[in-house]
Amino acid sequence: MFSTTRKGNPVLIMGSNRYNLTTGYSGHKLRWACTKKMIGLPVFSTTRYGNPVLILGSNRYNLNPGYRSGPKLRFACTKKMTGCKAIVYTLDNVIVEYKRSHNHR
Repeated sequence: MFSTTRKGNPVLIMGSNRYNLTTGYSGHKLRWACTKKMIGLPVFSTTRYGNPVLILGSNRYNLNPGYRSGPKLRFACTKKMTGCKAIVYTLDNVIVEYKRSHNHR
């Protein structure tokens, strides 16, 4: 899908990736450069055992049952056992803090 930025520059959106048109190239070919991976909308679901899970982009987060601060919840990356420290805090199903320190793909 083609779109434009707030400044009117062309943008190409494919799946969850966003690309900007690069400049300085001549000829009939265009070169697009990836800007960064878009996170996408969070999906709140449950595991097959009924536990809350948050899916954000290509990563899954399990609810940390030991951390509850009123309506604020803490979700930890499912790869936590391998050392991943990515954490998502939600307040009434709205992300209020996101620590993206994944050590995996």
